[in-house]
Amino acid sequence: MTLEETGANSETDKQFIFNTYSELLRDIVAQNGKTKTETYEESAKSLFIKQPANMKLLVVVDKLLIGFDAPPCTYLYIDKQMQDHGLFQAICRTNRLDSEDKDFGYIVDYKDLFKKVENAIAVYSSELDKSAPGHDPEVMIQDRLKKGKERLDTILEQLHLLCEPVSMPQGELEHIHYFCGNTEIADDLKEHEPQREALYKGVAKLMRSYANIADELEKAGYTSEDISNIKTQLTKYINLRDIIRQASGEVLDLKAYEADMRHLIDTYIEAKEPRKISPFDNIPCWN
Repeated sequence: MTLEETGANSETDKQFIFNTYSELLRDIVAQNGKTKTETYEESAKSLFIKQPANMKLLVVVDKLLIGFDAPPCTYLYIDKQMQDHGLFQAICRTNRLDSEDKDFGYIVDYKDLFKKVENAIAVYSSELDKSAPGHDPEVMIQDRLKKGKERLDTILEQLHLLCEPVSMPQGELEHIHYFCGNTEIADDLKEHEPQREALYKGVAKLMRSYANIADELEKAGYTSEDISNIKTQLTKYINLRDIIRQASGEVLDLKAYEADMRHLIDTYIEAKEPRKISPFDNIPCWN
């Protein structure tokens, strides 16, 4: 740290990193046989794997690129030179499936490693044991936009087929009857639960598939008419999902209670009159 002093009244990059990390470790209590750093890192990794909502982003240097299998990991940002096995193992960190609507992960490459990725896959593939029973092991690089278009087209077709049995004129009531039955009969709701589950999962996949290529729909091969139709379908299925959730009682629509809630607040909740703390009325103000 002494070599980092520049004489200026600002931190260097390395000083900033050091001070930030020191602040992170300030309240950490070292566990038996571990330093503060090791204790903090174990806690962070545990949260990332078991409670991803509480640890959505990990910034690491020379860590977790091999042997770290965290299913929630969806994006990997690479900002260092790697090759062969190390590179291949690193890009595999995002291929663990976390949910039914996660089909793949993303690699954000700041070092232009694509050619090295091809070489790494070739090295890895040459060592695969193809004599074992079952399907031959295979590693492929696929076109992201082509694959994204296939997924989007597939899920739109699946949702269309799911809703095809709905009685004409396929309005809101017909959809509620198909996905819920008689909403006042518990057995009907239970009987139609598989259809609702399929709808909810399908809409989740549709939203993810659309988001994956939303900014590149034309590059993916869609015409302007196709894009407009896709957006219409997306809105339609999202609205249908919300309607079915409300009709089945699986989500509560608070709009019906807003007026009553406002009345309760206005009637029973009262704030005291404001009181003056300091007399700033006649103090001039400068811009």
